[in-house]
Amino acid sequence: MNRELDIKLKEATEMLSIQEDSYDFDPYMHGRYNGMEFILSIIVEREPIFKDAPKIWTKDNVGVE
Repeated sequence: MNRELDIKLKEATEMLSIQEDSYDFDPYMHGRYNGMEFILSIIVEREPIFKDAPKIWTKDNVGVE
């Protein structure tokens, strides 16, 4: 790969890592994470590692103690 593509790949990997912190917030964020994972797996030619949906979304626990 060329240098520019390597930089973009590193950025995409970092973005996926950031998205991982909130994949369980709600169905939208869960789908967003899995979509990003799918695209990245195609680019680097590997099987995607999808996250399962949680039993309870984090947004439903906000403010609950």
